[in-house]
Order: sequence, then C-alpha cells, then structure tokens
Amino acid sequence: MDQNDFYVYEHWRPDKGVCFYVGKGRAKRAWRMAQRNDRHKAVVSKLTALGLCVDVRVVAEGLSETEAYDLERTRIEMHKSGFLANLTGGGAGLPDPNRAVRSAMSESSSARWADPAFRAKHSSAVKEALRRPGMREKLASGNLGRKQTEEERAKRSATMKGRKCPEASARTRGENNPFYGCKHSPETLARIAEKKRGRKLSAETVAKMRESQKRRRQLEAAAKPPRLRTPPKERAPRKHTPETIEKLKIAAKIRGVSEATREAHRKALTGRKRAPFTEETKARMRLAAKAREEAKRLQREQNK
Repeated sequence: MDQNDFYVYEHWRPDKGVCFYVGKGRAKRAWRMAQRNDRHKAVVSKLTALGLCVDVRVVAEGLSETEAYDLERTRIEMHKSGFLANLTGGGAGLPDPNRAVRSAMSESSSARWADPAFRAKHSSAVKEALRRPGMREKLASGNLGRKQTEEERAKRSATMKGRKCPEASARTRGENNPFYGCKHSPETLARIAEKKRGRKLSAETVAKMRESQKRRRQLEAAAKPPRLRTPPKERAPRKHTPETIEKLKIAAKIRGVSEATREAHRKALTGRKRAPFTEETKARMRLAAKAREEAKRLQREQNK
C-alpha cells in the first residue's frame, strides 16, 4: 500500500446527530465495527436495538500516517465537549508502553479470556458474524491482494524469533483450547482442501516439516514409559512316544526312498570325507555283509 493512503473518519449517532468516535485508518477500517472498545460497542448495540446503524463520515483522506495522527488529535479535541468513546486523546496512543503498563494490560486480558462466559459469548458472536452472507469476503477484502514488503517481513521475523511463551501455551492446551472437542464442518474442510489443492511446497519447507516431524516423534517416544518385554517361555523338548516311533519306522519301510531322494543324498555326500568308523560300527557292517552273502546263497540254491 501507498504511504499516503491514510484517512481520518468519524462515527456519528443518527438518533442524536452527534459524533461519538474519531479514528484514523486505511482501507475498510472505518466501516469495521469489530475490535472496538467497550464504550464504542455499547453505542453500536444501542443503535442496533433502535434499528439504526453507525453513520461513517470521512473527514480527510490521502494523508500520511503522521498527518492522520495530527488531524485525529485535532478532531478529538473539537468533539471532546460531547460524549466520545475514544479512550485516549488520539495519535499513536502507546507505541512503546513500559513494563508496568504491559503487565497490567496482560493481566486484564488474561482475566477476561479466563472467564468461560466471555469466551462462549465471543465464540458465538464470531460464528454468528461469519454466517452472514458476504461477511467472509468483506473481512478479506481489506488485505486481498496485499503483499508484505521485505521490511515488514524482516521486522516480524525479528520480533517472533526466539520468542517463547510457555504460559500462553499452557492456557490454550487441552480443554482450555477454544477448539477443543470441535470439528470443522464439511463445507469448511472442502474450502480448505480447495485452497491447498495444486499448491507445491518448496524443498526447504519439506525439509523443515520432515525435521519437525522427526523431533516430534523423538519427544513422544521419550515421553512414553519403557516397554517391558517378557522373556520367552522355556518349552520342554518334544519327544515321540515309543508307539509313534514304531509307526514311523513301519511307514518309512512301506514308503521306501524315492530316486530323487537317493540322488540328493549322493550329491550331498559326493566329495565329503567321512569320519572314521568306530570298531562297533565295523563289526555291525561285517555281520550285515555276511548276512547279505548268506541270503544271496540261499536264493541261488532255491533257483536251482
């Protein structure tokens, strides 16, 4: 935006014909009734109850910010004899309040937002306002198409860098979060998906997201209690009963050994050095050889 696009405006009451607020702004600020002080809201509520709306009058436009502040102070001084909802005499207000003022403002805001009734009232009012036709477009029109300058980005980055506020995080964690237990409507989910569709993230952003997810998993793993592993149960070795062993021997004799099994055995034993036979094994082998020779002799005699 241009540096000379500020203006000074006044809010008038149509029922009494008097000015009740003087302000400085740009874009659609003069016609936005949100984010006003309690005195201003009380007047707007009274006008709404009467079926009236605020009469917005632009005093001057095309001003620089300094010129707008000076004119705002002049107009407040001019209307101060009547009822004004302005809490200060105009100008920049408190651009750099001291620590005591900041502490008082923080305590006041914390006490207000800690009240469940105020939070419920604020939430219902915002939801009701967003349901009005064209309200979302109207709120977005002020910043639509506006791009932040490099100076603004650098200033915001320097302000937020290294900033930690554990108290604020604790106040909005779990059930204290305004969105706790709520879900987006299908229309809202469709709108979010449409906005993100086709959007490509840079390699740097993807790397940062991956690193953030990695740290989150590490913190979650460290927070979990260690898993106790129960030792495996010792099982006794399983043995066949004598009856089962006899059945297996009979089945093996009936089945015999296939040629494929014999060939596999021969390949497995080819080139393998056998361990020397014991004397007991040699004696059994001699007896077996004599038995085979005797069986062959008896077979030849029967064939004669």
